[in-house]
Amino acid sequence: MYKYLEPYAAMVEFLGKALGDNVEIALHDLTSKEQEIVAIANNHNSGREIGAKLSNLSMHYLDDKQYLDHDYVLNYKTTGPDGKLMRAATYFIKEEGKELPVGMLCVNVNISDFEYLTSTIKKILGIKDEKDIEDEDSIIGEEEFIINYADLGIKPIQKQIETIDLDVNVYSNDIIGSISDVKSNDKIQYTWQYAPHGIVGWYAEITDENGGLTRSKVNYVNIDKQNIKPMIVIDDKESNLVSLGNSFDPLKNVKAYDSQGKDLTEQILVLGSVDVNNVGRYELIYKVSDSFGNVTIVPRIIEVVDKNNKVNVDLNYFFNKLIYKDE
Repeated sequence: MYKYLEPYAAMVEFLGKALGDNVEIALHDLTSKEQEIVAIANNHNSGREIGAKLSNLSMHYLDDKQYLDHDYVLNYKTTGPDGKLMRAATYFIKEEGKELPVGMLCVNVNISDFEYLTSTIKKILGIKDEKDIEDEDSIIGEEEFIINYADLGIKPIQKQIETIDLDVNVYSNDIIGSISDVKSNDKIQYTWQYAPHGIVGWYAEITDENGGLTRSKVNYVNIDKQNIKPMIVIDDKESNLVSLGNSFDPLKNVKAYDSQGKDLTEQILVLGSVDVNNVGRYELIYKVSDSFGNVTIVPRIIEVVDKNNKVNVDLNYFFNKLIYKDE
């Protein structure tokens, strides 16, 4: 037994005696390969012994990572090997510094006798169980049933698919994209622009015109953007021509973004200067870096021209168009 679980093992017998014979207490060691029972009380309720493996339902709670948001799970029904009905609760035993729980303390209450007693009282009082109700005008309690759309004559014609950002919360409300006019059997593709760096999850929801909702399983993808350089964008190339004596702002119409779409404009460093009072060519260097340390450098030629000299203006305009012809 894992040493951290020893105090919990000492409580198993006490809880079994304190809570009564119909309450089974089982302690699982999750650090071992088999994740077996290492202490148990009142095992006549399930017939399990020390060394028995983890149940499928308990394995589901671990696979579903319930322990990340909860310390315990309460009031779920399960059955023992002999079919006895149990009302169960599970406490996740967590050790500081460990990513996964090191143990599970399970409390299983045998309610088969209670269910039998309830059924007997209903018969004495003339109250029917829901399972015995067939063609009745009224129903005591609740009844669940399924009706297929096809049985109602409804045919899905057009569907809407939406992908959801799952980085923080699997069922968050952050829609990263939408595709319309999707027909059955269509192949659907979506490009996630400025996707974040790291491991993220996503799922798709499809809603037909009648409100029917289908949700895909969660898919995970590892997005590596730490080697992608940021981008510097100069929107208006004609702003590279400055009239003699006019003011000039080197950051006007200039933007910078990293590979995840974050605005880095305020982090742009401009090297060089432009003398607007003297005709000539001036070179500026724009430099920006992202959170990964990737650096982008973009040169820019600024022409200070005298509009009274038309030949000079035309030649400089042609020169700038030549420089940026491939952009």
